[in-house]
Amino acid sequence: MSVERHLDGKVALVTGSTSGIGLAIAHVLAKRGASIILTGFGDEQLTSKLKEDFTSKYKCRVDYIAADLNKVADINELFTSVIKLYPEGVDVLINNAGYNHVCLVEEYPEEKWDDMVAVMLSAPFHLCKRFIPLMKKKGWGRIVITSSVHGMISTAGKAVYSAVKHGVVGLAKGIALEVVEYGITCNTICPGFVETAAFHLF
Repeated sequence: MSVERHLDGKVALVTGSTSGIGLAIAHVLAKRGASIILTGFGDEQLTSKLKEDFTSKYKCRVDYIAADLNKVADINELFTSVIKLYPEGVDVLINNAGYNHVCLVEEYPEEKWDDMVAVMLSAPFHLCKRFIPLMKKKGWGRIVITSSVHGMISTAGKAVYSAVKHGVVGLAKGIALEVVEYGITCNTICPGFVETAAFHLF
């Protein structure tokens, strides 16, 4: 097995993977040989095009599952759908879904707070909780949760985003300590400004 294809036979679920950083991550994993499960927002035309693109470039299996990650019911359905496709679960879990709303705390809509926490902190918790037991059975797993440079610092107008991303770092550190003895790793990545569609919300 070459380094180039060191994920042959592995299955990767990437949330927030229909655009931006998540899509780029999915491309790298597919290039390394993984079967890919995409999830994120996108109409049928977009998702069909993405699947065709992956299949033609990497000759890999690719599936798309729609899910609204601010709803636990949708997360449960996502998990159930993945298990129908791959009864042993995924080998690589990339928790990447996210967005930002720039606003002072005193003016911050409470429903936006709830959504930010749900999508970027609670969803990774729920997905890790469901997939870790299956990774333990296999004795191998790789988990990544996308944080941000704002998981290390904060700036005015981004207190909520920063709070959530700090929470992501803490969640990943704790999970890493809990799973290390089972051949599983859990890490965060903390990107700075990356020019994606979401970049212009900053």
